[in-house]
Amino acid sequence: MCVYEQMGDWKQAFRASELKDSLQLIAEREALELHMTDMARDIDLLQAEQEKAEMRHVQLLIVGLMALAIIGLLIGMLVYRHNKNLRLKEQFLQLQEARSRTEAGQAIRRAFVTTIQEKLKSPINVLRGYARIFNNPDFLLNPDERPKRYNDILTAARTIESLMDPVLDSYARGTVGISDEEKLVCMDALRSPLITLINTSEVIIDGNGQIPHDEYMQLRASVCRDAYRVATSAHQLILFSIYNDDIPSPKPDRIGLNEEVHSILNSYDLHPSAVEKQRVLVTEFKTEVADDVMVNTNPLLQELLNCLLDNADKYATGGIVLMSCHANADGTYAISVSNEGPVIPASDAERIFDPFVRLSPDEHSLGIGLPLARRLAISMGYDLFLDQTYTKGVRFVVSGI
Repeated sequence: MCVYEQMGDWKQAFRASELKDSLQLIAEREALELHMTDMARDIDLLQAEQEKAEMRHVQLLIVGLMALAIIGLLIGMLVYRHNKNLRLKEQFLQLQEARSRTEAGQAIRRAFVTTIQEKLKSPINVLRGYARIFNNPDFLLNPDERPKRYNDILTAARTIESLMDPVLDSYARGTVGISDEEKLVCMDALRSPLITLINTSEVIIDGNGQIPHDEYMQLRASVCRDAYRVATSAHQLILFSIYNDDIPSPKPDRIGLNEEVHSILNSYDLHPSAVEKQRVLVTEFKTEVADDVMVNTNPLLQELLNCLLDNADKYATGGIVLMSCHANADGTYAISVSNEGPVIPASDAERIFDPFVRLSPDEHSLGIGLPLARRLAISMGYDLFLDQTYTKGVRFVVSGI
């Protein structure tokens, strides 16, 4: 441009000046565009950083809320567990208190029934003794002796009658209780023969020895039957009332197994009904156990076995009532009692151990002998079951001795 000015070519100088300005503008525009591009990139970077910062803020907020929620949940769980522990502790204390009250009540009830048992021992033994004597048809009483003998029976029966209501009430307060239907069973099985026994004894006493011999023997057979039934039922009901609270029975006695079982069998008297049924029934003892085997047990073992003998005797049609001792593979021993007679259906194998159950509608027994036997077995740590493989009659097994 300066050259053109010096040459005086102003037109070319102007054009050169315009070209220069144009080039300068282009350079400036390119620089400006480059600067704008850098600014846009910086703005984008700033926006990205801002978005990241906002995202981090949101994330931190979410994490904070989650942390607060977790902390709140943990606090809630701790409060819940604390309250639950307090409730459990309170319930535990209540259970302990209830258990203490129950045990105290059971101890009082057992002591009460035991007192009644002591009062009933004499009249029950009187009835059993006369039932045993009168079961022998060859035993005769002089007419002059009858009032005294039957007055003894009458006194014993009335004593039992006066104490039966307290026994039933105590049983109703036990852990199992007694329903109205079961009370009716007790009335039928115990009250009826008791009243009959009292009335028959009064008739014989009032007869003052003037009753014809045949009629007297029929009345005596009735007394014999009812005396045995009342004595056995009252004794079993008392025992069941005492031992229906599942308190374990200690086993302080160490005995020879064969000797003890054989002795129990020898001391057992067949039911008076044996004569009436005109059956031939004998008892027999067998053992697979050595005579020197000793076991720890409780005197209640005799009561348990007597219940099984009563049942075997009652339902036997004849033949042998067999009591046997066996050795188990686990080192324990078992005692079985069997008879020859009706077989118990498999469907009733457990039901017969429920109190007051009668398998036949014509039966008028108390239905407590087998439940008492199982209760006594459990209290001593034994097991009692019906051997369903035995098909000649019924066989019960006491195992775990």
